[in-house]
Amino acid sequence: MSNEALEVTGKSLAEAQESAATELGVGVDEIEYEVVTEPKRILGVIGSGHYTLRAWRKGATPPSAPPPAAGAAAPSEGEDAEGKPSVEEVARRAQEIALHIFSMMGLEATAEIVSADHDGVLLDVKNPTSQGLLIGRHGDTLDALQFLVGVGANRGEHGGYRVTLDLGGYRKRQEEKLQQTALDTAAQAIEAGQEAVIPGLKAYERRIVHNALADRDDVETYSEGEGNQRQLVISPKNLPE
Repeated sequence: MSNEALEVTGKSLAEAQESAATELGVGVDEIEYEVVTEPKRILGVIGSGHYTLRAWRKGATPPSAPPPAAGAAAPSEGEDAEGKPSVEEVARRAQEIALHIFSMMGLEATAEIVSADHDGVLLDVKNPTSQGLLIGRHGDTLDALQFLVGVGANRGEHGGYRVTLDLGGYRKRQEEKLQQTALDTAAQAIEAGQEAVIPGLKAYERRIVHNALADRDDVETYSEGEGNQRQLVISPKNLPE
C-alpha cells in the first residue's frame, strides 16, 4: 500500500475518490483528499469536465504543496490586480454561457461580442428561425436569458459588469420607441399642466425614459410605487401649488 499522495481524476467526485482508494490500496473511507480542479460550472449548476483530487491514506501526512513564488501573487488570467474578472473575461464567459444555453434549448444560435468596455458587455444573438421564441412576450424571454448570462458571467461579483443581450436590433428598436414615448408623454404633461404617468415599465425601461428627459429644463421624472406597481412619473416643472 502506498503512503504517498497521488493525483487522480474522475467524471464525478465519487468516481475520483474510488480511483484514489484503489490506487492507495484502501477503502474509500480510509483516504483523505483535496480537490485540485473540478468541472467548469455555468451558473453554479451546469458543468462539464472532470474532478482532479490529490489524495493520501488517512492519518498520513500529505506532502506539502509547492511554496508560492516570492512576492505578491500574480492575478489569474482574465483578472485584474485585485483578482476581479476583467471586462474581456466577463464578455468571454457571457458568450460561452449564452451558447451553452442555446445548445441546451436545441437552438442553432450564435452570440457575437459586439463590445466590452467600461459601459459593460453587449452580445448580438443571431437565430433567424427562432427570434420570436428567444425574445418572448414583451421581451420577457430575452430579459430572463440576459439576467442568467449576466449573473453567470460575473459569477456573483458585486458591482460586476452589465451584460446586454440583443437580437436582431430588438433592444435598439425598443429604446427608440421608449424615447419617443418619453417625448410624447412629456409634451402631454406640459400641455395639460399636470403630471403624466407611464405604468408597466421594467427597471431598465424606466432608466431609458429618465435619460431621454434628463437634460430637459421643463420637466422632471421620478419613479413611485413598489414592485410590479412601480411607475414612472413625468412632471412639468414649476407647477402651481
